[in-house]
Amino acid sequence: MKGHILLSLLVSTLLFNCSNSTSPILKDSEFGIYLLKDTTLSTSEAMNKSLESLQVQEKSLIDLNGIVAYDWSEHLITISSDAYENVKYIETKTMSTTGLPFVIIVDDKKIYLGIIFPLYSSSMPEDLPHIYNAPLNEFNIRRARLDSEDKRNDERIYSVLKKSGKLKN
Repeated sequence: MKGHILLSLLVSTLLFNCSNSTSPILKDSEFGIYLLKDTTLSTSEAMNKSLESLQVQEKSLIDLNGIVAYDWSEHLITISSDAYENVKYIETKTMSTTGLPFVIIVDDKKIYLGIIFPLYSSSMPEDLPHIYNAPLNEFNIRRARLDSEDKRNDERIYSVLKKSGKLKN
């Protein structure tokens, strides 16, 4: 009987101490930049599909934990050194001039399709928000050329970045 009481006290103490963490735990699903699961799908082909029908990879390329700061006025993302280790291989995947499609997801909802381009590309990106890949820990998500509504300014993105303390400006 004493053993059960001690065990119960120990488990209760552990649960109480674990739940009173002072730093927020950020779930991957709150915000993420995801590559498409079908790596053979071109950007043009992805644009011809509904956003909801596009399947993304299980693990995000960048999530909230990898973001140091997000400058909302410039849509400039500063990432941690750990996140940079995750994205530096993208250069080899963006060798083609058609770029690499990605999807921004907030709270498990697909917000918009974008494209990652190599910095040296002379091609104009498709009419999507786009990132020029450069070997830096900062990158800018640029506005689509002909887009009347700037998809980067989605309120759901703003809210999750603000709630997480990553938002600047």
